[in-house]
Amino acid sequence: MADVQLSAQQLAACDVISHALAQCTSYPEVPRNMLLKTLPFTAAPAGESLHRFQVEVLSTVRCVLQEARLAAVVDMDAAHSKVAEAETQVEVAASAAARAVGHETDAKVECSNQEQRVQQASDEVIAAEAELRHATEAEAERVGREQCGEEDLGDEVYTNARALGAWAWVEVATRKHRDAVAELRHAESAVAERGEDILEQQKQVKAARAVLRDRSSLTSFEVDRVESFDAALRALEDLGFQSGAIAESDAMLVGDNLPPVQDLEGRQSVQLDGEMHPCQSAESSTGPKEFSVTCASPRQDAWTLQSVASPMKA
Repeated sequence: MADVQLSAQQLAACDVISHALAQCTSYPEVPRNMLLKTLPFTAAPAGESLHRFQVEVLSTVRCVLQEARLAAVVDMDAAHSKVAEAETQVEVAASAAARAVGHETDAKVECSNQEQRVQQASDEVIAAEAELRHATEAEAERVGREQCGEEDLGDEVYTNARALGAWAWVEVATRKHRDAVAELRHAESAVAERGEDILEQQKQVKAARAVLRDRSSLTSFEVDRVESFDAALRALEDLGFQSGAIAESDAMLVGDNLPPVQDLEGRQSVQLDGEMHPCQSAESSTGPKEFSVTCASPRQDAWTLQSVASPMKA
């Protein structure tokens, strides 16, 4: 087999195209490998025209790359949409975390206020107990004077009233202190709950950011794929294949007087007739993708690559 003499530019173009073709995993593996192995033979040396078979192979490569690029663009757009959704989720989670911090601050303020109420209630209990103690001492003094014959009805009424008032005050102050302590415990529990809520919201923020990071990486991958296909399509021009190459005259189609193809028994094969269409690809609506590629030619009896995913029929 003769060596293929390619320029540095053509070699670089083949590398770019081969890299992109290798990413066309939705295209059948066997014909994809065929295109990869045939690609170096599709470049014409400087000053020479492309053979029509080279044009047909390059046309097939171009159709495959265009099909893959369209699919990659769809995937890229979907990835961008998912990134936008992930960014929204991060914002929602961050907002919820900020609200949780605010709720904890409010709970701490309420807890501090409740501590002051407990202290006030405690001071009131101390004052009430002191008053009860003084009232008890006054009652004891009155009883002592009564035993000494120094009876005073007004003094007895006063001391009794003072003692009863002190007892009532102590009872009320004690109840207020008990209620204040209970409210303080509730406020402390609320602070603890708010702290746990903050931790949970922070976890949600981390999870949302992780999803955003993963989706951003996927988006970068899809963008790179599209750029790879774009670069490969541009590289086809370096191999002498331009957008209008197939529609050009016989200057692009040398070797029109090839001998007829013969089968294994030596019989002449019948050429494929039919109307030629611009380079296009068709995808089956059901099952795995199958590509049907036809390339336009100025000759009605030109060869056509059809259904390269299936065995070629004579």
